[in-house]
Amino acid sequence: MTNKTIDNLSKKIYEIGESGKSIISDPELQEKINKVRSDTERVIRKHPLASIAVGLAVGYLIGKLFRRD
Repeated sequence: MTNKTIDNLSKKIYEIGESGKSIISDPELQEKINKVRSDTERVIRKHPLASIAVGLAVGYLIGKLFRRD
């Protein structure tokens, strides 16, 4: 790769990072994330065993999908 190509890639990566910062720091998005987190915590506290079972099942399925045979 030439220095010009590397510089262009560096600039693009920097721009993407800056764009991501502005999206993450959006107050409306932060509010939605906090609501989802509190709802999830409430459900897990109300149904802990079912939450563990679902987590194990999802983990098993993801493991089967990405397993290399």
